[in-house]
Amino acid sequence: MSEPTTPGKKGNLTGSARKLKDNAADWHNLILKWERLNEEGSTTATKIVNLGLSKKSDTEPDVVMEGSSLAAGDFSDNLKRSNQELEEECVKLREVVDKMANILSKMEKMVHAESGICELEAFQYGEKGRAAPLFHTWSTQQFDSIYQISHIAHDCTE
Repeated sequence: MSEPTTPGKKGNLTGSARKLKDNAADWHNLILKWERLNEEGSTTATKIVNLGLSKKSDTEPDVVMEGSSLAAGDFSDNLKRSNQELEEECVKLREVVDKMANILSKMEKMVHAESGICELEAFQYGEKGRAAPLFHTWSTQQFDSIYQISHIAHDCTE
């Protein structure tokens, strides 16, 4: 059986603690989305490369077998179909890139929000911060530094 919780007791976070907890959960979810999109983008990029190689080999046949004939219409239809597939994959890749840019934008806003929370606490409690941390494990500054490091690491990989 679960114990009833009373307002103001354990489990009901408010203010900076609530914002930090929500941001940590949001950050985790954005990383999961980023990883999924990264895999999707890699798969799509591989398809694009393979379609390009296939198209090149179709337009520049190395060997023509004796007795084989390639009608001009068949070649033209294959080329159109190949171009259409290539265009569709490029559109998919553009959509993935746009979604990743949106995630990056959200992460940048979260970095600024974390810095704001640190600045607020520095204003309220001085440079040393709160006497008792918001969480048992990390101080507000540690949360902020992790977001800053993640943001800097992403900037270095661009």
